[in-house]
Amino acid sequence: MEISQKENQELFEVLFKSYQNYKKWAPVFNTEFIPEHSVKAGVVAGVLTPSMLIINNSLIDDFAKWLRTKGIIIK
Repeated sequence: MEISQKENQELFEVLFKSYQNYKKWAPVFNTEFIPEHSVKAGVVAGVLTPSMLIINNSLIDDFAKWLRTKGIIIK
């Protein structure tokens, strides 16, 4: 799943446009979510750039749960 200004725009607003939300998850995405979930699923869990996030489709629910632990509700 791609989250960008063109794809999944509602999620983009919540995750990127809200600086308060962004600083809750983005700084730890590569050190927390990626290592744990890549090993668990046996796939690359995702990729974060300054203006786009890609989450492996098999891990969308895990990503939503992880965000909840950060205080961000997306579903």
